[in-house]
Amino acid sequence: MVAPIGGWWAGKPLWEINENDWQSAFVGLASAHMAVLRPSYPS
Repeated sequence: MVAPIGGWWAGKPLWEINENDWQSAFVGLASAHMAVLRPSYPS
């Protein structure tokens, strides 16, 4: 399964981002992927 959620990171280098950048660019997208993936697998 492929979940093309999100986009290309074109922000600052990782060592220059702040907590808000990290949350929106990485944690938020990972959460969206899991939300799409979970209903696709039987429990």
